[in-house]
Amino acid sequence: MKNLNKILAITGIVAALAITNVASVAMANAEEEVNQWEASRMHRMHKPPMDPEKLEEMKQHREDVKTAVENGDYDAWYALMSENERAGDILEIINEDNFHLLGEMHEARENGDFETAKTIADELGLKRPMKGKFRGGMRGQRCPV
Repeated sequence: MKNLNKILAITGIVAALAITNVASVAMANAEEEVNQWEASRMHRMHKPPMDPEKLEEMKQHREDVKTAVENGDYDAWYALMSENERAGDILEIINEDNFHLLGEMHEARENGDFETAKTIADELGLKRPMKGKFRGGMRGQRCPV
């Protein structure tokens, strides 16, 4: 009987150790999966910062486009927008004949008259022309200023 109790006790200890070992391996695997998911999530959330020169170049380009619109200079605006591969259909929508409306829309927006700006944008056929000014930001054509 003593031997049987010893065997049962040893078997119980071995079983407990085996279960603990299996559980720790499972926990380690689960933790590794969580770590990989978190790393992937953090990578998507925190993209590497943009090259300062590229950022400055983009800011200058945007300022040049704005200046061309404010000055009513269609040729300069068209040339600048043609450089931008993200210009989309805007170059097909805005032409020399309706470019003045783009200037009026920009001026209305600058003056806080968003209803007038929206009316002009609708007349031009622009979809949500002012990023951040209408619900949802940009969809479709990109705002040219």
